[in-house]
Amino acid sequence: MKTHSTDGIKAGWSTADITPTKTSELYGQYYQRVATKVRDPISVTALAIEQPGKEGGSGQAILMSCDQAMVSAELVADLRSALAGKIPDFDGMRLVVSATHTHSAPSSYDQLKWWKHDPAYLSFEEFRSILLEALVSSAVTAWTGRVPSAIGVASGLASVGHCRRPFYQDGSAEMYGSTNRPDFTGMEGPEDDVLGLIGVWNSTGELTGLLVNVACPSQVMEATYVVTADMFGEMRRRLRQELGAGIHVLCQVGAGGDIAPRDLTIPHRNGPTYWDEAGLVELGGRLAAGVLEALPRAEKARANDPVFRHSALVPRLPLRMVSPHDYAAAVAQLAALVACEPADEKSPASAYSRFVAKTREREKLPVPGPYDDKNDDFVLMRNLEAVIERFARQRKEPSAQIEVHVLRIGGNALSTSPFELYVDYAMRIRARSPAALTFHAQLSCDAAGYLPTARAVGAGGYGALVANGLVGPEGGQMLVERILEAIGLLFAD
Repeated sequence: MKTHSTDGIKAGWSTADITPTKTSELYGQYYQRVATKVRDPISVTALAIEQPGKEGGSGQAILMSCDQAMVSAELVADLRSALAGKIPDFDGMRLVVSATHTHSAPSSYDQLKWWKHDPAYLSFEEFRSILLEALVSSAVTAWTGRVPSAIGVASGLASVGHCRRPFYQDGSAEMYGSTNRPDFTGMEGPEDDVLGLIGVWNSTGELTGLLVNVACPSQVMEATYVVTADMFGEMRRRLRQELGAGIHVLCQVGAGGDIAPRDLTIPHRNGPTYWDEAGLVELGGRLAAGVLEALPRAEKARANDPVFRHSALVPRLPLRMVSPHDYAAAVAQLAALVACEPADEKSPASAYSRFVAKTREREKLPVPGPYDDKNDDFVLMRNLEAVIERFARQRKEPSAQIEVHVLRIGGNALSTSPFELYVDYAMRIRARSPAALTFHAQLSCDAAGYLPTARAVGAGGYGALVANGLVGPEGGQMLVERILEAIGLLFAD
């Protein structure tokens, strides 16, 4: 490989292990799962990029990814505070932390508060300490280890994600609903097979790391009892076999709020169900192959002086509103369900106990997931409570402030949001962007829930309910326009 002179861009990498050594509860489902083993490591990866000479930190970024279901704004704020004293030459608002959305890792906070933590296992506080320490050390190491580098951006293809909401003749949709029904008319939305790739090479032409962006959460084994980074972990393992054990691999989930790593229109009678390890291995291999196929294009496109700019935004988006009629209906429905609850919340007759019992019984059957029922009384009660809470909140404050990042790397762009963003929104951004390639990273710097399309809201079902996210289609289009405006400014000259 040729030796390249690199004066315009500096980049540094770091990876840290966050695999728990103590038995842990796994987050990403509505019920408690206690891990029985560790399949592969979970980790934090950091990529620091700087183009010196830019004002106000606009030429800086530390992009981070962690094998978590989601990250909280509070964790990111604590990370920024810790970094302020350790790398004072870095603008903390140029930090982006994204979650891979694995459902097979412990959590640093109680995301649902629907079941009680068992003190016999790793606590939120204990894991938060592990995670925060890893984030701090990785960010510092990546930033202080910046060296002259070249960056190349390319796209490839990897078919791993599919719409997970079957659509029916009556206009309804259901997450993981049956497609073997006479009234099944097709999947509600599209899928996105584009794989985004950003490669970094040092001044001797050695590949130091890759950022991989794909529109599918890393959750093949979402209903198992195993600690795993899921298909991203398998992809990282294979890439290191091919490219060297020291290669850093930062994984981002593109807009995939309505996407899952399984095609519901295929019965999978004679192959992987994509709910188990066999599916993880296949999709991880498919991702690795997509990366390796795209890598030569990224290498050919690499430059040591690409324009690098970074905008950090905090727009306000309107809350998804609840009408007085829907509020009154929720109050009445919740009262009826609560009236049936036994006085003892631990009673086997309680809604939660019945929900867990049904889930455990289904787990014993020779069928793939999901094992929990999102139409169960327990879930319905939580959904109704969310409607009531939203109605109260919107009367005090009808909008929510979110954090968005937009980066330009040469002729290409990367945007972020804190949502589980339906894929349609990223397609709108990509199609109208002035950049040659435009990628989006969801679940970044916070977890603001699903952001469904208007069609999904009309169809109902999990992922499109008020309980599932702060913002609705109106806010979603505002997000699109705000990101496009920011990208346009970065490409204005």
